[in-house]
Amino acid sequence: MVELANAVVLSTGSYLPEIILKNEDLTQFPKGALPLIERWTGVRARRRAPEGMLTSTMASEAAKACLEKIGFSPANVGGLIVCTSTPDRAFPPTATKVQLDIGMQLGRSFAFDMNSVCSGALFGMSVANSLIRNRACDNVLVIGADMYSRILFEKDFTTVPYFGDGAGAILLGTDAERPDAGIIASLMKSDGGRGEAAVANCNGVMPLEDERSGYARMDGRAILDFALTEGSDVIREIVDGSGISLSDVSLFVTHQANINIVTGIAERLDAPMDKFFVNLHEYGNTAAASVPIALDEALGKNLANRGDLIVLAAFGGGLSWSASLIRY
Repeated sequence: MVELANAVVLSTGSYLPEIILKNEDLTQFPKGALPLIERWTGVRARRRAPEGMLTSTMASEAAKACLEKIGFSPANVGGLIVCTSTPDRAFPPTATKVQLDIGMQLGRSFAFDMNSVCSGALFGMSVANSLIRNRACDNVLVIGADMYSRILFEKDFTTVPYFGDGAGAILLGTDAERPDAGIIASLMKSDGGRGEAAVANCNGVMPLEDERSGYARMDGRAILDFALTEGSDVIREIVDGSGISLSDVSLFVTHQANINIVTGIAERLDAPMDKFFVNLHEYGNTAAASVPIALDEALGKNLANRGDLIVLAAFGGGLSWSASLIRY
């Protein structure tokens, strides 16, 4: 029987719009409320896409950065999964626009979208790993890209200060020289019974009750409790199920939504906070792009060496949550 090879992280890349909005720039809110943003979430600034920029534009820039880093030709990319809840339009898929823009072989590669909100990129990585292990393709480029600035009500203090725009890319493939590397295990979970905790009706066919109902909204307390519980539980489950201990993990990269969630997960796992990468202070919650951007920056800072174990974890709308254990 032929041994199936795990998908290896070959490269990462990211793109963040140049426009930086600091907390003090959010002048639509009372000046006295602005200090609460960092106090409640740790967010100090976020990126905003300029007028006319599309999700596909950000995704393409992240893809180019990822491929150029290792001199990988777009023509050799076998598959593309764009994970987003803010697509350019209902159809065609945003992924096919990115396929065209970056120079993949049209008609000889595949490209599709996936929407699992903030868990999207990890869901995408799990699907990509399965495709590679089953030899459906040699490699898959997974991109998380979201532009929440387009779906937020500008005067909603419960959403606007906490989200940012951006895209992150991860190229997965095989590496014969590193047979023990790659995605060791993945977990994907969903609970539609709690789906109303985070909703955005703007991209669907559901009738709108009023203009405000077309914008994204969430139950902050419910999401916080969910992320703390399911985020820590899914990490423990994937580590225990893989026969290793939490102390064996060199780096944790979780969804960058709120510093209190990240520190809370670390505390529940009794894991040192210095093993958890954090960049939410600069970018806020970039939804599906969050984990890929954070992983790209963490690896760029050499926070993990070849052979180290890395845990990725995400949680978001659906509700959905996911984790991946990777040997880098």
